[in-house]
Amino acid sequence: MLELHRPQISIYDAAHLTAALSSEWTAYVAYVLSFAVIGIMWINHHALFRTVVHIDRATLLMNLLLLGVTASIPFATNVLGTYPTLAPAAELYGATLTSSAIAFNLLFAHLRRSNAFSSEVPEAAIARNGARYRIGVGVYACATLVAFWFPLVALGAYCAITIYFLLPGGVDTDFR
Repeated sequence: MLELHRPQISIYDAAHLTAALSSEWTAYVAYVLSFAVIGIMWINHHALFRTVVHIDRATLLMNLLLLGVTASIPFATNVLGTYPTLAPAAELYGATLTSSAIAFNLLFAHLRRSNAFSSEVPEAAIARNGARYRIGVGVYACATLVAFWFPLVALGAYCAITIYFLLPGGVDTDFR
């Protein structure tokens, strides 16, 4: 989950607390990764919708689908943080992020089909955005497959695509 827990210690001293805190390092990594992924999704969602001038019911439903998948990211990240070298944890995480990327692609495709973008947004920026979202689905799906045999390699790919989406490159660039 997107939370950190106080470690339990049986002997109340600095050495035992330090050891307990140190043993939870994967939980700290999972927290940072979960926060980063959700934060970057929020940034990209905000950047996308600042260019949208028309929202219909289908947009709202697709947004709800995206929210539902996003709400499951802390759970999948917690499992990955607890069992980082186990394939099922990396597979669950990858499947969750692949699902979020698919939801983003469905939402974006609908916005594009329904001409929801402001006329001020260059078509080239919209096209770049679509390409970036498709790359995300591809990388997440491939990394999920890699996770079956090499969970740590998949984790590296998940981190790389997170950094990729941190950088602007579509409608989230300041095109004005």
